Amino acid sequence: MNTVRLGAQPPSVSDIVAVAEGAPVELDADARATIAASRAVVERAIEAGEPVYGLNRRLGAGRDDAVEAADFAAFQRRTIANHRGGIGAPLSEVEARAVVATRLAGFARGAPSSRRASPASRAVERACGPNSPTRTRLCSTRA
Repeated sequence: MNTVRLGAQPPSVSDIVAVAEGAPVELDADARATIAASRAVVERAIEAGEPVYGLNRRLGAGRDDAVEAADFAAFQRRTIANHRGGIGAPLSEVEARAVVATRLAGFARGAPSSRRASPASRAVERACGPNSPTRTRLCSTRA
């Protein structure tokens, strides 16, 4: 199976289908540069002490409360843990790989992501690798 390369251009439907059906994924050099540039914006905001919702400021009613630098990693993990959930039956492996591939394509094109953009994108890229144990649920309003 051919490797699907993700970069600045949106993936085709056939690219996402190929990944969903087991094709390996790679980020091209432009995608890696885009992710690094996004990470640099985050780092500059942190260094400048700029308040950023969900990064160095808490969420919701706590939006004005600072997150201490030493707590960034734990805060980010808790934020993800508190938002992972879904309803309905777990997606099939093919469906889950399609969802993960679509998210990775967003990272590759500069879509917002977590404070640890580069490690997160590598983890998502690995999740689309052969024999990945990807399991997820998708929220839906369908009855």
